[in-house]
Amino acid sequence: MKVLITNNSLDLRTGTDLYVRDLAVALIRRGHAVVACSSRLGEVADELRKLAVPVIDEPAACPVTPDIIHGHHHVDTMGALCAFPGVPAVSVCHGWVPWEEMPPRHPRIARYVAVDETCRDRLVLECGIDARQVDVLLNFVDL
Repeated sequence: MKVLITNNSLDLRTGTDLYVRDLAVALIRRGHAVVACSSRLGEVADELRKLAVPVIDEPAACPVTPDIIHGHHHVDTMGALCAFPGVPAVSVCHGWVPWEEMPPRHPRIARYVAVDETCRDRLVLECGIDARQVDVLLNFVDL
């Protein structure tokens, strides 16, 4: 499967940046083709490139049409959805407060993922996402 992962930053070694790095590595180990996309590139983008993960700074630059968009952050997910009509997406919520974590609403978002129960509550109670569309997948660590 070809996966386009979006994130608002691949710059510093912070939460979602490292989540994307670890997710990309895990997907590649399982035989998937991964491209990472962010408009802010830096240290984590360099790490991904060293791991042979293509990194782009805008969805339209993606060298392949993805089978799925694994979206982090509202603006970045919507940009990928616009660039690839017909491609389904998963939207991941990592936080209760940041505006970037406001879930995008789009008919091709098949599932919403919350990394904890607080994020699930944001999606369902604050943003009105149907609870049947939300899964909780707790944050992970690659030991």
